[in-house]
Amino acid sequence: MPQQNPSPTLKEFINLLTGTFELEVLFALPVYGLLLGELERNKTPEPKHVGWRAVAVDKGHSLVASEIPMVWDAQSPVSFTRGTIVEQSLEAFRLLSQDPKTPAAFPRQLRISALRLDTFWVKKSAEAEKAIVEEDIILPFTRFPLEHALKPQDGETFLRHIQDAAERRREGNDRKKLERRR
Repeated sequence: MPQQNPSPTLKEFINLLTGTFELEVLFALPVYGLLLGELERNKTPEPKHVGWRAVAVDKGHSLVASEIPMVWDAQSPVSFTRGTIVEQSLEAFRLLSQDPKTPAAFPRQLRISALRLDTFWVKKSAEAEKAIVEEDIILPFTRFPLEHALKPQDGETFLRHIQDAAERRREGNDRKKLERRR
């Protein structure tokens, strides 16, 4: 599966991971974010590019992930994540890589923090519009109802699911605010 041409920031990040930390980078993708308020009905959300994420293997053959924000330089701190979330992202990435519908696609990671949700978001071209559209392929790999986890869906179906989840979350937040006022 092709990846977008790396930006100078991403190239510098990968050089740091492979050189200084001696990691073997398995994949590196742009990370896009969506806020809860952007998930309203009858609106097409446009995720914002917020940074980069790399998944790598260390010398002990353990999986590790690292992320950097859009504004970053090699002197900035770098943190690493290990564990289930990294394993799930690698499993999802491999599923996408083997899917015959995605060989000429451009993957991104899409994060909706308020729903504790991470997915791979696949556009048909690197220059495709920023909005999530029907022909996009979305593969959730965290915090999604079990019946949808690690199952590719089209952009429209995914939007319905997350808009429902966002609505339930907002209703829950409103209930908590009312309870505090009493």
